[in-house]
Order: sequence, then structure tokens, then C-alpha cells
Amino acid sequence: AIVVVLAETQFLEPLIRVVPAMAGLDWPWIKFLPGGAGDAIQGASVYDAVTGSTLLDPLPWPAGVAVLLAWAFVFAVIGYFTTWRRDIT
Repeated sequence: AIVVVLAETQFLEPLIRVVPAMAGLDWPWIKFLPGGAGDAIQGASVYDAVTGSTLLDPLPWPAGVAVLLAWAFVFAVIGYFTTWRRDIT
């Protein structure tokens, strides 16, 4: 689980966020990834400096908080149902 989280946050999501911006593609759903929501809370994105693009403009900070809470809720529900079905004795 730790390796999956690190791979997603340190490799996969940065690629998903940077490559389309550098190619000039406008993918507005990128703002709703956990990293994009975190950027909304802090008010800026490091990817704007890297890509030289403003395609990664963050959401307003209340929306960022709501998106992160939604991600947490989804993963909590998935965790609840996957661990509840296992027999731990």
C-alpha cells in the first residue's frame, strides 16, 4: 500500500498533470486530482513554473478542501468494504 501511494503521488500524478499542460492540452479534470486539490488549498501550483503554462490554475480553496474530503470519503468507503469482508481472527 505504501509503494502504491508513493508511486501515485510522486510519479503518476505529476506526469498526468505536467505532460498535458506542456503539450498545450486543456484537461480541466486534472484540478480534481488530490494534488490539484492540495494546490488549491495552498493557493499556487509548482507546475505553473515548470510548464510555463496557466492551464493548471488551481480551484478556489474551499473547493480544494471539498475535493480532498471527497477523495478521503471515497477511499474510506472502499477501505471499509474491503476490510469488512475479510475474516480476521
